[in-house]
This record gives sequence, C-alpha cells and structure tokens, in this order.
Amino acid sequence: NLIHQLYSQHFQLYIVLHNFQLLLNLDDSEENIEKKKKQMPFCLLLQGYAWDKKGDNQKSLEVTEKALAHDPEDIECLVHKGMMLSKMWYMDDAVECFNRAIELRPELHTAYVMRARALYYMGYYSDGYEDCERALERFPYELGAYVFKVKILIEVGQFDMADEILAYLEGEDLAGSELEFLKGFVLEARGEQEEAWAIYENIVNRHADREKNIFDVQNLAEVYHHMAVLKYGSKGATYSQVDELIDKGLAEDPRFVYLLEM
Repeated sequence: NLIHQLYSQHFQLYIVLHNFQLLLNLDDSEENIEKKKKQMPFCLLLQGYAWDKKGDNQKSLEVTEKALAHDPEDIECLVHKGMMLSKMWYMDDAVECFNRAIELRPELHTAYVMRARALYYMGYYSDGYEDCERALERFPYELGAYVFKVKILIEVGQFDMADEILAYLEGEDLAGSELEFLKGFVLEARGEQEEAWAIYENIVNRHADREKNIFDVQNLAEVYHHMAVLKYGSKGATYSQVDELIDKGLAEDPRFVYLLEM
C-alpha cells in the first residue's frame, strides 16, 4: 500500500511536470504566446499542488510565486501561497496573502478559514473567531471553521461553548481524530490531564495505521506538543521523556514553533 501511494504521488508529479514542459516547448507563434500567457499560472499552480502533496513546501511556494509573477491577482495562487507560508510558519506573510485574496473575492470562504488558522497561531483569537464566523456565513459546512472556533474558545476559557460545537459536530455523524483531539483539548484545559493524555496517545498510536479522512488531524506535531506539555507538568517525568515527544513532533513538522520553543 505504501509503495502504491508513493508511486501514485510521484506519477502525478511526473504528469504535471511533463505537461508543464510541453507548454514551455511550444514555439513563439502569436497563438502559442497567448496560450502560454493564459495557461502558465494554472500550470504552475498545479505544479505547486503536486510539490505540496509530496511534502516539499518550499518548492511549492517557489513555483506558486512564479505563477503570481504571471498574474499577481490569481486568487487560487494567492490562497495557495498563503497556505504554504503558514505551513512554514511565516504567519504574517500568510495573512497578507489571504487579505489580498479576500479583497479580490470577498465570498471565498476558504480564505477566511486559512486566515483564521494563521491568526489563531499568532494569538489573535478575536480576529480569528470573526473569520470563522465569516467563513460559516458563506459556507455553513466548512469544517475547518468549526475546528478553529473550538480551539479559540478553549484558549479564551469558553469551554461550554466549545462543548456545544463539539456536540453539534457529533450530532452530524462526523468522526475522526480531529474531533477526538478537540475533546482532549477541552479536557486538558479543564485540568483533566489523564483523560486528555489517553485521547492524545490513542490518536498518535492509531494515526500511522490508517488513511486520513477529511476530519482527521492533519498535523500530528500539534498532538505531540500537547503531550509534551502534559508530560512536562506531570510528577516523576524526566526531561528525556519530554524530549522524546518533542522529537517525534518535530519529525512530523520540523517548523512547529511551539515544539521548537519547548
């Protein structure tokens, strides 16, 4: 299964790069110059998607910036650039990309969610919460907006409101490790460390053995960060135990700032 996944990813990247090269190889007739002008940003963006899927955020960012050089107001490129910058923890720059995308297309709900994510990690909880609300006004089924609403409510101590959203999501028959993580986060914030630890441990133990669905944790580094915090504050814990959790988290995301700070 792993070999099949790796082959599939590399084959998709090969197809994108091959089609991109075909476009570059067109002669400079007037018709082809116009074709290149119209299709180049999209081809570069597809290349950016492929590099992102392969896990190379830097390469994805580079080709997306090339696409924006052809069309600085390509909204999909602006959003993807913002996503890559946020994955690389350049949150201020990411917010600028999302701001521009929203300015160009105010109804684009995904841009609000991505900006809410960046604002959350920057500690701007009120602004992030408002973006979640804006996203849901435009698309009531945007799961990412619910996720960050819950995280923000936990950070500001509104546990009951967070519980209400979690109950709503469960009532919609949603399941996945992201929902489990949010439940653990609430328990941790309420001081129920053992229960929270059990949930986090279950997530990391099961995550490697199954394919991710749309409502699974997308970055295990965040789970390991919470585990490291709990371990650090527990009786009898050693620094080596904490370091082991930090290292596991950084193996998932070498740029996860909270783990680097620890």
